[in-house]
Amino acid sequence: MTAAHQLHAESSKAKVLAAALRAQGFLDDEDLIADTIEGETDALEAVSAVLRWKAEQDAMALALKTHEGDLVARRRRFEERSTGARVAIAAFMDQCGLTKLERPEATLSLRQGSPAVVRSPDFSADVLPDDLVRTKREPDAAAIKAALEAGREVPGAVLSNGAPVLTVRVR
Repeated sequence: MTAAHQLHAESSKAKVLAAALRAQGFLDDEDLIADTIEGETDALEAVSAVLRWKAEQDAMALALKTHEGDLVARRRRFEERSTGARVAIAAFMDQCGLTKLERPEATLSLRQGSPAVVRSPDFSADVLPDDLVRTKREPDAAAIKAALEAGREVPGAVLSNGAPVLTVRVR
């Protein structure tokens, strides 16, 4: 049984035990409830097992993140080499005055590219006329939340009940 399954199984026992203690009048004594759960069930050991498993998952995620960075760098090197090969072939064909070249691997065609916009160092969208800029309209989540908290109605939006947040301190 995995640690998470063990915790789920033990949590049912712990819930019944905690409810019984609260029914006996120990409503606010979390230490007594936790000590009783620890003595009567394996729930806290299951919590520890899940915490260890979580730490392993965090370590694996970090390792993969590092590896992803390495793979991205590797992919970029291959892309740069491919671009370099393409530039070299285009330069060869241009220097020789060839517009088409048939090879067993591929048929190559060289044509004049489309003109591209070249921006000067002092280029700024602020000085352009409105017909030459785009304005992106998107919801401002922080402003919507503030408006809802202030009691304002926002079409299509409501505040949810916040879910419990677990804080895990290791250091």
